Amino acid sequence: MRRPERSEVLSSVGRASISLMTDAALSDHRVLYVDPDWLDDPDAHGVEDVDTDDQPDFGSGVHAVAASSDLSRFALTTSSQGNSESGQACFFDVASSAWHWRELDEGRPFIGDGEQIAFSPDGSLVAVATSTDMKAIVWRTADMSMAWSAEPGPAWGHVPRRGQTEDVRPTGLFTHIAFSGDGRSVVATGGSPWTPEPIETPTERIVVAEASTGEVVYAADVPIRGGAILDQTGETLAHIGLDDEIVVQDLPSGAVAHRHPSEVPGARVLAYSPDAGAVAVGGDGVVQVVQLRDGASPGIQLGEGTTCTAMHWSPNGLRILVEDDEHATVLDADNHTLWTRPKDHLAAAFTPDGRTLVTVHDDTWVRAWSLTPRRRP
Repeated sequence: MRRPERSEVLSSVGRASISLMTDAALSDHRVLYVDPDWLDDPDAHGVEDVDTDDQPDFGSGVHAVAASSDLSRFALTTSSQGNSESGQACFFDVASSAWHWRELDEGRPFIGDGEQIAFSPDGSLVAVATSTDMKAIVWRTADMSMAWSAEPGPAWGHVPRRGQTEDVRPTGLFTHIAFSGDGRSVVATGGSPWTPEPIETPTERIVVAEASTGEVVYAADVPIRGGAILDQTGETLAHIGLDDEIVVQDLPSGAVAHRHPSEVPGARVLAYSPDAGAVAVGGDGVVQVVQLRDGASPGIQLGEGTTCTAMHWSPNGLRILVEDDEHATVLDADNHTLWTRPKDHLAAAFTPDGRTLVTVHDDTWVRAWSLTPRRRP
């Protein structure tokens, strides 16, 4: 089959087109979206101008990206614009070529950003952690409507204002969110998005809820660094606690089932193995796989000056997103490089099946990179 020329591919890229990039450097690469307003010269790329009233405003910058495993939908969160306008949660449906988006403050007084965003494994739900007083939102992709948002109350860390029992004020911000492997549960954790990584492990809020309804299953204030993860069934919860210790809790009781010390400096990223028998922990320059019954394996060395920023277990094994001052790179558990690009203004995330890395690079293109090893002839 003849490969199309690069110019042919670029000329077919429009607001919602999905095109295969086929030059040697960009094989296994699909363009999910390109916004002409992000390009200095749209005509040079064969992209028609569009009505920007039909799309969200990306002027404040894209904060995070996520996509469904089949790449039929993706979502972005944006940063707030100064102290006047909150960030947005933005959802794009490829089949209908349509954007759906909403402000994250909903007329409330706390201006903040869209933080982490995640698709459920079947792509039916999108969860958003926000540093506004909404804290968390879950969105239905079938009809592009909101399933629920975090209700004011003690479970989500809201407390009554003094003398006003009917009103509430936020006591913390939420910066991480993730689904269980079966998509039935979601876990959100607090954090401080505008401060550097703390030297000491802070105490933050963890909330586990039913993904479809928002009914809270478990909530507690615990010492935690980074986010928290759920296993395949949502029956156990893992997070990084004091002294970079991996803590695994049974749900809904919260009873501690396992504690394992890690030898990962700056530990902040976790990933469950598919059978929930192991947890990978990543930080500065190294990733360790901790067998919950047997302890840690030898570390996977990522290189000097690198930091693990995301991990996911795919059908082909562990995938590790590593960043240094200049590049972002995906490695496998054998330290083979699967993908690498300059890091400039990069937002990136693995799809729920771990087969693809979705990126927004320089606020211009939303791209999906296949991480499935090629078959050798």
